[in-house]
Amino acid sequence: MGFLRKTQGILRNADAMTRRNPATYSVLAVPSMTGVPMADLKAISSGPDKETVKTLVEFAKDKLMKFGSEDLQRQYPVLKRLRDELVASFSTERKDSTNEIDDSLSFYLCAGWTIGEMENGSGVAKSGCSEGHYWTAMVILGSMEGRGSKYSAESQFGLWAAYYVARKGAESIGEVVLASKIM
Repeated sequence: MGFLRKTQGILRNADAMTRRNPATYSVLAVPSMTGVPMADLKAISSGPDKETVKTLVEFAKDKLMKFGSEDLQRQYPVLKRLRDELVASFSTERKDSTNEIDDSLSFYLCAGWTIGEMENGSGVAKSGCSEGHYWTAMVILGSMEGRGSKYSAESQFGLWAAYYVARKGAESIGEVVLASKIM
């Protein structure tokens, strides 16, 4: 119960800061294997904006450490389905690397999903858009994990894909899996 209260307090604080610091929006684009998510510079242009992003990153890290990828995938079946489909897509011609690909994607999928879900519940989310503070928090969180070096393109794609699916819904998994095959 203590974690739930702390979570609600942190989210209220982050939501209040996001509302105080004008939100910047961009079109929520389908992930790309040839693109790398970049921070929204407007979302970190001032001290209060930086604090907002820092609070979002810290909260997401706490959630990821508390629950771990297996618990999050049990809690969110869509996240597990996305993981299974992306691992299958990335392993098509590399069957002997399936476990390595799965391992390298795990953190990134959960990080992207966590930030996407946080944005959904924030009160600043707009349909079809990405809010700059949350997007930047996702990019920063993804840059903190060092496991994806061999499969860095797949890992970064997974980060973006999980954020995208969390924001758009389960029906967007097909377009994400299709995008994972385009290099």
